[in-house]
Amino acid sequence: MALTIEILRRSDAAPYAELFASCPDAFVQLSVNWADVIAPVSPDEPYFIVVRDPGTRDILGGIPLYHFDGPLGGVLTSVPHAGPLGGVVADAAMPAALKKEVYDALTGAALALAGELGCVSLSIITNPFVGDSALYSVARPPDYTFNNFTQAIDIPSIFKPDGSYNTGKSRYNNHINKNLGKAARAGLSVAWAVDGDFDSWYDIHLKRHAELNALPLPKPLLKGILEGMAPAGMGGLAIVRCGERVVGGCFYIWNKVVADAFIMSGDSAYFEHGINHIVTDFALREFRAKGLRVFNWQSCKRPSGVYDFKVRWGSKEYDYAFLSWTLPGFEKVLDAGVKEVSKGYPWHYVAPFEAIERGFKSGVFDKG
Repeated sequence: MALTIEILRRSDAAPYAELFASCPDAFVQLSVNWADVIAPVSPDEPYFIVVRDPGTRDILGGIPLYHFDGPLGGVLTSVPHAGPLGGVVADAAMPAALKKEVYDALTGAALALAGELGCVSLSIITNPFVGDSALYSVARPPDYTFNNFTQAIDIPSIFKPDGSYNTGKSRYNNHINKNLGKAARAGLSVAWAVDGDFDSWYDIHLKRHAELNALPLPKPLLKGILEGMAPAGMGGLAIVRCGERVVGGCFYIWNKVVADAFIMSGDSAYFEHGINHIVTDFALREFRAKGLRVFNWQSCKRPSGVYDFKVRWGSKEYDYAFLSWTLPGFEKVLDAGVKEVSKGYPWHYVAPFEAIERGFKSGVFDKG
């Protein structure tokens, strides 16, 4: 069956938005709302490709793509900026043969669009929770595959009927309870942010990232989550207080199945009092009450203290990949090197750094 392709812009993206609303497993980063969140941060041009059944005109699948015109040539990617996940949006229960057709059609259309826009690369991120990487093996396989992983919690499985934790290991349960006890004794409390909390938390975010020698997330991006996603019931900032003082918190974004811990920052002076434990406990119970199933932490280095913190909550690893196709002009990226590419394409994935660093024109790479 030859599927019908439509390429939509933000102003006429209603059909894609309807598709997204019908797919509970889709990441919130794949929504039309997310295009509005990232709009103030950089001049990405969003496109939304949908495929229809030519007979019934039903929309079978779609993918959001963002065009960024960098100094070495344009790039097209399924999700730019921090915390990207997912590419194709489609009904998880779709028959396998039809799903393959949908993925083939969408990937082919994405490659064609990248060519029309004069891009030097196309990158699509696969879904760790549906295992769809193999479905992108179109007539032209990706030139680069960067294998990554995320850590996530199956929310229903870590709670006992009485609401206590059951992470699978008693020492992990004890560790959580011990730190929640510390937080209670220190007088810490958690609630969703109210007016004025964001600026106080962002000051902590800047301070903490300076301590880590890491790049803080852009303020307009996070403000966009509060102004664009929170009213739609798809995002929010959980604030930790000690008395009246804001001492930390975490941004969360969510759809109907998956919640993402987008960025957590706290005053390091309160770490010994279980600040990260109390905000995580708050979020897990909130999302459990909302009926969400997956708590996604995003990726991190392993081994590391952050990795171990997530494991103690009953997290497991889920694999996914960044798939990249190169187009004419990509050799300029390889010639430029990692430093220049990073400077010219902030918050955008272009290709595996190892490939750029070593001048490889193709290959499979793994997260270190």
